[in-house]
Amino acid sequence: MDGNMTKASITKDLESMKKAGIGNLVFLEVNVGVPRGPVNFLSPQWQDLFKHAVRESERLDIEITLGIGPGWTGSGGPWVKPGAIYATTGIGGNKSSRGRKQYQTAHTTT
Repeated sequence: MDGNMTKASITKDLESMKKAGIGNLVFLEVNVGVPRGPVNFLSPQWQDLFKHAVRESERLDIEITLGIGPGWTGSGGPWVKPGAIYATTGIGGNKSSRGRKQYQTAHTTT
């Protein structure tokens, strides 16, 4: 949430997710339009908080994935070729099926 996090808020969020049946999440640093918080992306404080999030996720049996950069910078684009997309598809409860999916593109770039 754009640098607005503490160990207590991370724990509370993860416990709420577990209670709601969420079994996995993507940890992203994004600007969502709220005032900027004091924690800078990849700073020593941010890294300590991420370690805390990982430990809490393990305690709660929630799979956590770190986004590759701030925001949605690496999540897609014309370089992603059809058939090369990895996806997780929910099949009920906390179970999932993972694998390569085939997708059609609406347009191509040259």
